[in-house]
Amino acid sequence: MCMTGMVSSDPSTGCSLVSACSSTSCDSTAVCETGLDGQPRCECDPGRIGDGRRCYGNLMERVVELDRAGPQKRKLSGTILLFERGCQLALAQQGPFTLFVPLLKTALSGVSEDYVCKSHLVFGQHLYSELETQGDFHTHHGTARCKGNKQFILLDEPSKVYSVIQEDIPAANGIIHIIDEPITKTLPTSLRDEQYRDKTIGEILAMDEKYNRFLSLSDNCGAPMPLKGPGPLTVFVPTNQAVDRSRDGSIIYMLSDAKHKLQALLKHHMFSQAALTVTELASMTQIQTMANQIIRINLTADGKILLGDKGAALETTNIIASNGIIHMVDGLLFPPSILPILPHRCDVIESKITVGQCVRCSYLYETQCPEGTTELQSHMKDCQYNIPVPSKGCAKYCNSTQQRAECCKGFYGAECKPCIGGFQEPCYGKGTCFDGIHGNGSCACQSAFKGMACHICSDPSKHGENCDEECRCLHGVCDNRPGSQGVCRRGSCLEGLSGDYCDKRATPCNSDGLSEHCHIHAFCSYSGLHSTCVCNVGYEGDGHYCVPVNPCLQSTRGGCDTNAECVYLGPGNTSCVCNQGWSGDGVVCSEIDNCQLESRGGCSNNANCKSLGPAQSECVCQSGYTGDGIVCVLINPCQKKNGGCHALRDIGGDSLDLSGNITALVPSRSALRNLNQSEKNFWLGRYKLPHILK
Repeated sequence: MCMTGMVSSDPSTGCSLVSACSSTSCDSTAVCETGLDGQPRCECDPGRIGDGRRCYGNLMERVVELDRAGPQKRKLSGTILLFERGCQLALAQQGPFTLFVPLLKTALSGVSEDYVCKSHLVFGQHLYSELETQGDFHTHHGTARCKGNKQFILLDEPSKVYSVIQEDIPAANGIIHIIDEPITKTLPTSLRDEQYRDKTIGEILAMDEKYNRFLSLSDNCGAPMPLKGPGPLTVFVPTNQAVDRSRDGSIIYMLSDAKHKLQALLKHHMFSQAALTVTELASMTQIQTMANQIIRINLTADGKILLGDKGAALETTNIIASNGIIHMVDGLLFPPSILPILPHRCDVIESKITVGQCVRCSYLYETQCPEGTTELQSHMKDCQYNIPVPSKGCAKYCNSTQQRAECCKGFYGAECKPCIGGFQEPCYGKGTCFDGIHGNGSCACQSAFKGMACHICSDPSKHGENCDEECRCLHGVCDNRPGSQGVCRRGSCLEGLSGDYCDKRATPCNSDGLSEHCHIHAFCSYSGLHSTCVCNVGYEGDGHYCVPVNPCLQSTRGGCDTNAECVYLGPGNTSCVCNQGWSGDGVVCSEIDNCQLESRGGCSNNANCKSLGPAQSECVCQSGYTGDGIVCVLINPCQKKNGGCHALRDIGGDSLDLSGNITALVPSRSALRNLNQSEKNFWLGRYKLPHILK
């Protein structure tokens, strides 16, 4: 017979759930389905959210719905026209936003719809009670302040008070608050600064002194930046004050001794895939810059956009150029690959004592130590010299002091970069870093560890800080990393098993003789005679209703490295892939140094390879060669200004022997030029030239 909640005309052929749905179970915006627990569930289409009964579309759809029915019916017709013309793409596809929807029956005229529309946007999703608690919040174009009693003002127009009529209306990509009238303060002709849209970013930076610090760095970095190129570019220009705050010597050091680091710093302020407006940035979590490194994008509780780990705030935004867009940012965005900027050198001073010329002791004072050495007070006695016959004499002791370049412990390479894991604990304390100025930063792991950063236990059945604890994973693959707690790797449990240790079998539940229906993605956990539904690994919920977990959306990003992309493979399962310019297993990524590769960045054997950042390098021909660094050709000095030789030397050929001790009276170039043509023909001819030389 069928279990409770299931029905069939012939149970031997199978049972199906009895439909629990009725006409009142769900709102018309949702689809009713009967769950495995026999209860009705209201499901929403992709891209919509629900409250258990009804579903909500995006902000634009919700404004249209509010105008059709409810307390604001037919009061938002002008608002809909305003939003459709000004920011429909943002309201329909981007977010999350907090949207202040004004009562407006007819469309506004003579205004910039995009500016007015986005004046009603706050980045992030905020209940109105949250905004009141924090006091100030930031709209797209200014700062507002709550005054209590559901009223707020704009700080640069404090005499105008706006009232909130209805708050906390949900939408799929944000939340809506209805206000009494539109925000139309100081309307410009356009949301974006387009006065220089026919000029390149480079030309715009040169026209205004507020950009001069960044422009100066760009002009003096030793390589052309793409500011005047075809684009599209998004450039984050630090304010002059932000550059001035870096007074620890790092800017001066990069300008004078580490231009490749300065180039990487500048490229980290540029995104070359698109010209991103501030609204588009607010909908993104990160971007990969031209330095092949990641900038995180965060929103504050009051709606500000912050860039990078240190949270540099966007200031002036959306300055349009012919090849992209400019945003000003109150801070420098440092790519991890150039940190620490100042070199961690521990140069070694080496002293070597040499012996000077051996002479008769009475003549010792007349001798000198070689250049670059200093004379010591003591001297050698009974040395031997052979003029005119072998005799015993004296020689001075000379001290030669040399400084040998070397990195401090925990740093490697010509730039003394920190080892993987940091210089204080190279290789995470589980191995030895090949440091030093001639090192490559690789880790030689202790016997119990492996991996490029010694971050995995060598024994696949071990875990723990010392990789000496037995893994507790029973029916799956052990996560053999030191800090894993000995659980199983995600998605590795054998079929029919679940739990962190793959030790829980998914069996039908039966409590006190009554069947308990767990969700299809849940298993039954027994405690004595009682049973509980528990969601499978990779899902979360109460066991009766389980939803998939995407670890990439969590703060840990699925355990991926900062310079790795987290790829969602399924519920609770991810893959970490190092970004372009980085190598590793995704959990740990290290930058690729082209110059350390066998190909040396494609440089010629007669060129030097210089690293400019992750997988970025340049080739410079060695002295005595010319070319682009990929191909270097030996320079023939005779082809340029006769190799510096005198004109007569070349004309004289091999007919005159100039070897031996000779005193030569060489006529100047002007003397040769002063000869008239007939004199040149006579004296510089084939037969007369040897005579005048002699």
